[in-house]
Amino acid sequence: MAPLSAVALAGRQLFFDTTLSASGHASCATCHNPAAAYAAPNALAVQPGGADGRGTGIRAVPSLRYTDRTPEFFIGPDDGVAENVNVTQLALQNAGTTRAPKTVGSTASATAMVPRGGLFWDGRVNTLQDQAMGPLFNVAEMANHRVADAAARIRATPAAAVLVQLFGAAILHSPARLVDEAMFAIARFEVEDPSFHPYTSRYDRYLEGTATLTATELRGLAAFEDTARGNCAGCHLDKAGRD
Repeated sequence: MAPLSAVALAGRQLFFDTTLSASGHASCATCHNPAAAYAAPNALAVQPGGADGRGTGIRAVPSLRYTDRTPEFFIGPDDGVAENVNVTQLALQNAGTTRAPKTVGSTASATAMVPRGGLFWDGRVNTLQDQAMGPLFNVAEMANHRVADAAARIRATPAAAVLVQLFGAAILHSPARLVDEAMFAIARFEVEDPSFHPYTSRYDRYLEGTATLTATELRGLAAFEDTARGNCAGCHLDKAGRD
């Protein structure tokens, strides 16, 4: 296993540091617990947070596992293939295509287009760095009201010394840049640390061809892939890729 880079090591410190929150009790790991596959460590529908730690979030906490493979948000054809193609690319690809005549009662040339990709439940950001920013400033979570507030808290952490070594002492006097680089460090930790993408489940081994599924599991897989039943595979691909 390759060692973490210096910036990822700083990100690991920040990921577990509760002093980044206004309450002083919430870190990234509070809601994204490593022992719970980087998801919520309890059965609560939403997690406590806010400036005093007595508020609650508004959505369930998703796992951070495998988010490094999430494509950018896009809207594309509902064909079961998660290609990262944006609307402009689709327009260029289809330029010059002969269109079927449309009538009020016919949509022969229409293709079902569905949203895919992006982080958070609604796909509203495309990078792990931007994803880390969300909870930092959410009033129901870590509750930093201003960039200056978050920067002051980052400045007081042990990780600040590493950020100075990496980016120079001037970073401490630029709140926006300090916050930006701190969230980049957290993103690098999520990308570099294998615990975020272990690929060690029996299903992973099944895709690799080193394990077999039971009869019950095979029936579940059939329902998962059946477009007339679960059709889960329409969004959650279950075929081994080139990598």
